Amino acid sequence: MRIKDTISLTIKNIAYRRTRSWLTILGIVIGIAAVVGLVSLGDAIETSINKQLGGLGGDKLVITPGESQRAFSRRADFEGPPTTTITTETEGAEPLTESEAEQINRLPYIRAVSPMVQQMLEVEFRSEYSTITTQFINPIGAMAVEELTMIEGRWLSNSDRTSCVVGYNVGKELFSNNIQVGETITVNDKSCRVIGVLEEEGGFTGMDDYVVINLKAIDSFINDYDDELSYINVRVTDTEYVEEAEEEITNLLLRLHNTKEKDFTILSFASIQESVNSVTTLITGFLGGIAAISLLVGAIGISNTMFTSVMERTREIGILKAIGAKKLDVLLLFIVESSIMSLIGGLIGLFLGLGLAQGIVTLLPVFFNIRSGMQLQIIINPLILSGALILSVVIGIISGLLPAKKAAELNPIEAIWYE
Repeated sequence: MRIKDTISLTIKNIAYRRTRSWLTILGIVIGIAAVVGLVSLGDAIETSINKQLGGLGGDKLVITPGESQRAFSRRADFEGPPTTTITTETEGAEPLTESEAEQINRLPYIRAVSPMVQQMLEVEFRSEYSTITTQFINPIGAMAVEELTMIEGRWLSNSDRTSCVVGYNVGKELFSNNIQVGETITVNDKSCRVIGVLEEEGGFTGMDDYVVINLKAIDSFINDYDDELSYINVRVTDTEYVEEAEEEITNLLLRLHNTKEKDFTILSFASIQESVNSVTTLITGFLGGIAAISLLVGAIGISNTMFTSVMERTREIGILKAIGAKKLDVLLLFIVESSIMSLIGGLIGLFLGLGLAQGIVTLLPVFFNIRSGMQLQIIINPLILSGALILSVVIGIISGLLPAKKAAELNPIEAIWYE
């Protein structure tokens, strides 16, 4: 029997039993749609996270006092927008100082160093109050490490003592009125003239929700400042020297702290991104595994339909074998039928799955407060689509194999007289 004839007979049989065929195909549609939809959603989440972490730079290090680094955390325990902070176990730890930051800046492989003090301070603008993350930085070092961009005004200079720069959200969204360059805000009861507004960054560690002040002016805003830094940001000369730079910094701080055990933490954003990628890949695999259960149900449905088809077409099989059809011809007849149904289900499931994923990411901002920098976007991955399509065909072949084998082994005489 020619393959053309086999396909023709298969299509006619599917069309003849269209209701049962479509119900069988529906099982594969649901399974493939679930797999494609959830895996695509997982990829979108991973891409969005990588986009945010990618802005941190693989050539950056963050040094914090304390032995164990917990994580970057969203702070929302105050009135106003959430910000990003770094928290560590600092009990008994030797503090980081500006002097140590200067010595780190002289080490090999180091391009720039930005010592930083970060505190939550009350900010007032036109009789409106909000508690905002305030960063006291070294202007030159911070610009070299963070490569910041202004949308209005200018960046801080070393001579600025009563001036500040505000993040995009602070300047444009937090208060009822936008903060204009040249206007004055009050930080911890001290007047501060705004000389610039930072460009919107978004992401986990953007400075959109910060007020930034020269570290040399910290005594004017914090009375009990004791020369302890919150952390030190470091930019390495090249990403390939991150490990060497980390080792140099570790040896220096161990020597300065006169200890053999680290009482500080050095974070590499490249290692953070690798860890996050591992987690998101695991989540995507887990979602795909859950969705694959529905594919198993669809496969069982195909197998059941094919067994029923064998029983209904026993006499037809007997006639085919009696006029010369071989076992392989009968085997192919049923395998092709199950494969075509599965292929149709797979094709429909692909588009339905992509629509499902797109629908989810469209509705998420409606139900959850997702900031613009964290918007998800579905990316059509040809590997996922082709893999899902191949999987649907393989499932069809496997599901139809046993019924096809049963049909191929029927005795033609007994099959013809089958009632």
